[in-house]
Amino acid sequence: MGRLNVDGVSFSYQDKAVLSEIRFQVDKGGFLGVIGPNGSGKTTLLRILSGVLKPVQGHVFFDGRPLHEYSRRALARRMAVVAQEFGQTFPMTAEQVVSMGRFPHMARLAFESARDLGVVRRAMMKTDTVALAHRYFHELSGGERQRVVIARALAQEPEVVLFDEPTAFLDIRHQIEFFDFVWELNRDMGLTIVAVSHDINLAAQYCRELLLLSQGRVFEKGPAERVVTEKNIEAVYRKRVLLDQNPLYGSPRITLMSQLESFGKE
Repeated sequence: MGRLNVDGVSFSYQDKAVLSEIRFQVDKGGFLGVIGPNGSGKTTLLRILSGVLKPVQGHVFFDGRPLHEYSRRALARRMAVVAQEFGQTFPMTAEQVVSMGRFPHMARLAFESARDLGVVRRAMMKTDTVALAHRYFHELSGGERQRVVIARALAQEPEVVLFDEPTAFLDIRHQIEFFDFVWELNRDMGLTIVAVSHDINLAAQYCRELLLLSQGRVFEKGPAERVVTEKNIEAVYRKRVLLDQNPLYGSPRITLMSQLESFGKE
């Protein structure tokens, strides 16, 4: 399946409220982009969806079952997380990193079966990382590491993949390649995708729906045309923007406005 339902979720770090009364649903095969300013609760929300954090109020349901009822192992068989930081510095090859995605499916202390090895191989073929198999992960470029980590997530054979700022350290070429690839995963494999992003224009271009957070609350949710408006962006980000349409894809596109009166003038 792969359906997520967030019902009245609130969360606090000690006495500081971070999320308040969050409600939304992501259907099977959905592609939701989560946008909002720094400190709006995006990463915290993703950690709650992944089961790393427990809400102080409300519930997250995964295919109608409360998320907290899943064991970590059972959840990892159905949900994968691609974090912003890769956190892999000790020597492991790219293939070994991808193979880690099979751990939730393997008996304890068991070696990979022929099926496990086949799943790893297909994940690396899907992400175009076969040529990187025997290279050390920490020696790869940012874009190469990103693809390897996605391959590890695919090796879990998940129904849902959560991405936290997946393009934060990528140049524009690899940003586009990433979103193209994830869009294809969503379209061709039916994976449910939730992606936190700072890039409003890319999120509007690729995601089927957007969730705009402001000060820990849902400000707006829906298609990009409803969420990305001058009024909404200026209210949440407190900066004036110009809004038009992407000339190729028709998605809403914002242009930032400088506060310097002489900017761009001779």
